Amino acid sequence: MTFSEEKKRPAPGLLAAGTGRHCPQSVPGALRAAAAGAAGLLFFVIGFREPYSSDEFWFLVKAWDFLGSGSLDGESMIHPPLYLLLTSGLVAAFDSPLAARLTGLLCCASAALLIKKAGEADGDARRAAAAAAMLVLSPAFIKAALVLDTDNTLITLGAAAMALAAVRERRFLLSPIFFFCLWSKLTACVPLAAAFLVHAAWEDRRSGGGRTRSTALALSAGLAAWALAFYLFCMLNGLPFAAPFEYMYSAVFSKSVAPASAYYQVLQAALWAGLPLCGLFLLGLPRTFTGTASSLDRLSLSVCAIIGVGYIFVGGTPFGFPKFQIPAWPFICWLAAGAALKAPGPALWAAAAAALALYAGDPLYSLRFSLREALASGADLSLPAAKLAAQLALPLLPAAAAAVLFRKTLGARRALAAGLTAVFVGQSLALNALQAGSYNSAYNYGGKGLAGAAALAGEALKDGGKVIAPLEIYGTLRLSGLKPERLPNSLWERDRLLAAAADADYKGVVYGIPSNTVEQVRLLRHPGTVSLFGAEGWRFERRGTYEIWTR
Repeated sequence: MTFSEEKKRPAPGLLAAGTGRHCPQSVPGALRAAAAGAAGLLFFVIGFREPYSSDEFWFLVKAWDFLGSGSLDGESMIHPPLYLLLTSGLVAAFDSPLAARLTGLLCCASAALLIKKAGEADGDARRAAAAAAMLVLSPAFIKAALVLDTDNTLITLGAAAMALAAVRERRFLLSPIFFFCLWSKLTACVPLAAAFLVHAAWEDRRSGGGRTRSTALALSAGLAAWALAFYLFCMLNGLPFAAPFEYMYSAVFSKSVAPASAYYQVLQAALWAGLPLCGLFLLGLPRTFTGTASSLDRLSLSVCAIIGVGYIFVGGTPFGFPKFQIPAWPFICWLAAGAALKAPGPALWAAAAAALALYAGDPLYSLRFSLREALASGADLSLPAAKLAAQLALPLLPAAAAAVLFRKTLGARRALAAGLTAVFVGQSLALNALQAGSYNSAYNYGGKGLAGAAALAGEALKDGGKVIAPLEIYGTLRLSGLKPERLPNSLWERDRLLAAAADADYKGVVYGIPSNTVEQVRLLRHPGTVSLFGAEGWRFERRGTYEIWTR
């Protein structure tokens, strides 16, 4: 194709902007999307009463403090307080901490609708419906609606809204949307802005049009308006304007992860996505470099590369749930849907994959709990590793069978896509069902016994003193009416922990594999540590996966 011919060819997003005339959505496709949405909502309702964990309690405690005092404190300002204020409003309106999860439901449901609208504006309504269906069925996205945090809720919504504005070439709308995102979390806005600038430059390189300039101006206007509004907000309320900037600096320059941790995060994110979705994503990826690629294809690649991958190496923390990558999830599903629509797999294959996945069990539980427990206790790793391998392989058998049986009629690539699509549906349903079990399936993956462990810690605090415990223990105690002193993380270091064991001011130590590092659990289980605690009059008890020393 010559340059003149390229200029005559209309951009995919403009050919049928907002109409989906390129590939209209079929009635069966709409029904499948509606069924996926209903299933996603059902699993959200099932998980609604799951106990909160880890960092979620930070938001709850800060919301509790705000409702009690009517004002924010300095620590509340490490992120601009939009999410915290929304959380506080819901807790107050419904008189229940569980109501805070409604923010996630509204944000994630809206993000799914917006990415569908963006796909329709891009000219492919069938693919848009498929992407939205895959998104709302994905266990990671359902969990994103349940977990209290900013990246997986407000930032995800903002990213999807910006995508719709960019695909429709209404880049002036990026300004108010970016303003909204900046009120949610500064550290997440840097890669978000970078992804949209890269996309604009890519579009300009293909067809001109000044998109880079208009995108940069819109984002700059949003930033300037936010900076002024945030400064006035802080000045009027006596709050530290610099707090989120200081946190952003420490997050970028002090939290880069080691290579071993990066590999672990990649594996964890892949398990949350599911290997079928990863496979469909890889099958759909080459399209973004061809002449048939659309604007949303190229935007999705930019977002996935900068947010999905970049966060693993800079500023990431190996939580049990990949919240940092969730804003990229709608775009992952868009690219995967391009391959899934080539040859959708039959329902029978999806049912077989679901049955195999249910039989094999939860691979995330094996990774996050069983393997780490074996490492902490010095046990043989071969059994949990073999179980994890089986949990990954068994549900893929229908995809492998499809790749062989349909190779001649569909071709190797389409046959594999058909099998992976069916397995994605079946495995997603199975994992969502498994995560509705008796253990925590968010940050403290595999955890049990939070209420009992917190009750023991509360008993230890009745006569005063201090308790060394994970954040969810402090949060549970705060919400029960107690006010335990929040102790620094450095107390988990060997010398300080052993010194605390001999200090009469300390009355409790609570720990466990879901909440602590393998090294911390090893230290507390070491025979020398156990002997020291015993000699100092400590008593040992278990509550679920928590191990508790009290005196």
